Amino acid sequence: MASANLWRGTSSDERADERRARLLSACRDIVGREGCTALTVRAVCRAGGVGPRHFYDAFPDAEALLLATYEQAVGQLLTAIAVAVATLRMGEPMPARQMLPHMFEAAVSHLEQHPEDGRIIFAEALANDVLRTRAVVSLPAFVQGVRHLVFSPEELAGSRDDALTATLLSGALAAAFVEWLSGTALFDRAELIDRCADFTWRALSGE
Repeated sequence: MASANLWRGTSSDERADERRARLLSACRDIVGREGCTALTVRAVCRAGGVGPRHFYDAFPDAEALLLATYEQAVGQLLTAIAVAVATLRMGEPMPARQMLPHMFEAAVSHLEQHPEDGRIIFAEALANDVLRTRAVVSLPAFVQGVRHLVFSPEELAGSRDDALTATLLSGALAAAFVEWLSGTALFDRAELIDRCADFTWRALSGE
């Protein structure tokens, strides 16, 4: 009866979307706490309260779910940065050089509030073959997205817009965040933000 009440008044598409969301949430929790090696169809179905049949309605396999979870984590991080940038743009005009520390502050704050996302985006993307292949493409694209968020049209015209710069910068930033998130870094939060902002500015502006 409880199950019938839960789904009463919902369409089959709505139920499918809700199950998919639960699988994504369960995958995020499992991988964020225990790593990719702990992710199995059985484990994620149990954690998400979804039967195996409905799992395969949503995803062809565990790797597809892992990739979807990774993309969701990257998208949420970019959204947090975009909200912070939009808030700053409501005030006095601010050049990219001054905005970048605020951008990295937003990124760090988001990862502090959602440590599972940090592990998935950075640490697990280095350790897992499936995520590493995707990260090679998505992290440089992420850098380009940030560039367009932070730089004004005039600044964009004079900034570096090439694939190698985005790849080198994304790799360096990922390494710094992996070390910070590990809890063993020899630098603190403030230094991470300041140095990442300065490094990003120098790499993208060409100064």
